[in-house]
Amino acid sequence: MSVDLKNEPGPSRAKRKNSDPNLGNGESKCKAEENQQLMATSTEDSEEESVSKLGDYLNSQYEVLLRVLSSLPSFDLRRAAQVSKSWQTAANVIRESRFQFHWLFWQAINSGWNIPPPLAVYSSICEHVYSQPTLCVAFFTRRAIKSFKCSTSEIVCPVTKQNKCCGKLHPMESYLSLALGPKCDVLSFTVSGVIGSSLDLGSTFEVEHISKTQSMSAVLFPDLPGIKIVRFKMSKQELFTKCSSSELAKDLGIPSNMLIQALAVFTGHRVRENELSMLVAHLQARQEHRFAVAGGIGEKADGIEGLVFLGDDVAAVSLIIPETVTEKDTVVEHVAKIKSCNLPTERSMCFMFTCLGRGTMWYLGDCCVESTIINKMFPQAPVIGFFGRGEIGLNFLPNFPAQDSKSFWQDFKSICNDSKKSLEAPPKEVKRGEFYQIDHSYSTCLLYLSFNVTNSNLNF
Repeated sequence: MSVDLKNEPGPSRAKRKNSDPNLGNGESKCKAEENQQLMATSTEDSEEESVSKLGDYLNSQYEVLLRVLSSLPSFDLRRAAQVSKSWQTAANVIRESRFQFHWLFWQAINSGWNIPPPLAVYSSICEHVYSQPTLCVAFFTRRAIKSFKCSTSEIVCPVTKQNKCCGKLHPMESYLSLALGPKCDVLSFTVSGVIGSSLDLGSTFEVEHISKTQSMSAVLFPDLPGIKIVRFKMSKQELFTKCSSSELAKDLGIPSNMLIQALAVFTGHRVRENELSMLVAHLQARQEHRFAVAGGIGEKADGIEGLVFLGDDVAAVSLIIPETVTEKDTVVEHVAKIKSCNLPTERSMCFMFTCLGRGTMWYLGDCCVESTIINKMFPQAPVIGFFGRGEIGLNFLPNFPAQDSKSFWQDFKSICNDSKKSLEAPPKEVKRGEFYQIDHSYSTCLLYLSFNVTNSNLNF
């Protein structure tokens, strides 16, 4: 029996032929790789061409571009504004039509964050904040305010501004400022415990000092039409050097033609009651129109800082729940006093400042008692605040008639216009002995704010 060796493949040819099931008959591996690269390049070119066509279409269809960009949160909207001039114009239109304030709450899980704290703060702001904030008020527990190591590339480093870990420690405020943008002023305050609301306003949280938990509660304010929020910070020495109410108002940046509607004060534990009383007396001396006052004492030693709410499109009331209140039913009766003031509830919020001695132990093991009652009575208002070393506040409960929101704001602006006449007169002289009962202990002070914002969303 003979064998034709010419027609029989040799060992090397047999090894090459169809050795890879993915290769064609006699096709080399090199040739297959070239084809795969060509296909990948073709796919990428096709995707880029599609994206380019979509971008060109959106540029030509301005109304469609507005609809697409209107679904983006503030962080993504800032990035989209860098694409082109037309996108920047559309982003500015959307940004200027958003007047909704936001609230955020974070808490560590099982004595440790489920994700790194900077990433938790950064991600929540990027996902949930739609209006461009110009002011952030954030209350941190002592463990949450500390510096954190730049150890994740998922967020931009506050120093290098790149998605690259530098390995250095950065304070939490730097990560907060990075996510909020350069136009947002951040007021951070260290406290014993924080109070906050869920994003859907379905529940409230009270993280007390005894839990030693890392947590944060914040409220973010955009520029609101007809409303001005002035942030101030001063020392006790600076307060005593002010010779007149007009001088103090000027230094704080308070416009001379706007009425003060509310004052929120955050101080150190070395600030005395007469010093806080002098601050309120000076501001009240510039106008006959009374304003609401509430605040708390944090972990800092010195310094006075806070917020002044001005304008005809914000109304406020303040309430003190005294230390004698220890039953839930009595708390309901006190919070109902705010309800009886008949302020509009569509766009409102409540600052809550309570003593670190209250909380779970005060109500015999029941947690979140007071914040839950506020939430049930005002389901549209987020509750933001903290547990402090003392409480600041005045009872200010004006009685407005029950009416619809539009009628309320018309009457309220009429009242404010009449009260503005007092701003033209010289401010009353404040005597050093003039005194407000403003400092409290084992109490809860509430500041309820209602905003008149009619154009809060794009009309698409």
